[in-house]
Amino acid sequence: MKKNKRRVIDENQEVPFDILDGYTIVLTGVMVLLAREKLESWIMEHGGRYTSAISGKTNMLITGVKLEDGREVT
Repeated sequence: MKKNKRRVIDENQEVPFDILDGYTIVLTGVMVLLAREKLESWIMEHGGRYTSAISGKTNMLITGVKLEDGREVT
């Protein structure tokens, strides 16, 4: 099992290319600051895997401010 390591990254710091290595990330909802496609690319470029379905392999859940049908996330 992978140990949880916290990495604090300053906005001026370069992000290590493998920062998401081994992580499965679920994306859901409407993203505001970054287009979903760009976020998906960024995740893959940094070693992660993205999906839209939660499973036992999910490490992170990233939600947008609204659901795809327009409802607010509460």
